[in-house]
Amino acid sequence: MRARQTVFSLSVALVLILTVLAALGPAPAPSSARLPVQAEAAEVTLEPAAFDPAGLDPSGELVLTSRRPLTLAAVEAALAVEPAVSVRIQQADSEGTRFTIAPAAALEPNRVYRFRLAREAGLDRDYQWSFQTRAEFRLLGTLPAHQSTGVPVETGIEFTFSHDDYEDPSAYFSISPPVNGRWERHKKTAVFVPRDPLQPGTIYTVTLKEGLGRIRGEGKLGAVYLCV
Repeated sequence: MRARQTVFSLSVALVLILTVLAALGPAPAPSSARLPVQAEAAEVTLEPAAFDPAGLDPSGELVLTSRRPLTLAAVEAALAVEPAVSVRIQQADSEGTRFTIAPAAALEPNRVYRFRLAREAGLDRDYQWSFQTRAEFRLLGTLPAHQSTGVPVETGIEFTFSHDDYEDPSAYFSISPPVNGRWERHKKTAVFVPRDPLQPGTIYTVTLKEGLGRIRGEGKLGAVYLCV
């Protein structure tokens, strides 16, 4: 009788163990199986020779860097640009892992160009890159506008530029009759705020001298004249 009770108790214990294991689910896979798969690094890269946050310099160079040696002839035959433009390609090292690419003529401002290097150059696959050329640095508008009438005497004088990295305009600014004031900067807009209201019935001549440029890129403005 005692033997039967022992067998029965072992059976109950085994059933309980199997029930618990089923509730816990399958054992986790080894930790190595859960490691993320690392993407293979690109064999070639194409980057501007000089970085400009506003975009690619329309006349600037690109640098092609390869992890495996390539020949100049193979790169010339395998490289395509859309829209189609003529480019000059030069090998920049003795190993054939670095090349410079420059447009034969300046690219159009504010336009996207796509570069494709086919696997026939000796690569594992085709590679493609897109670059947008920077827009020309220019003055988009002023407030008040030139020869405005009925301008409030408490107005500020605003200059809105195409880029937000313009230099300090105070060194290029003059107003006649003279007016004291301060400058404020609001992204692409610089504002001269007079300390006192302007004189009623007075024509003010505002000048922004030639040469105002960007802090992080190329481009300079010509002279700007306003009568308000």
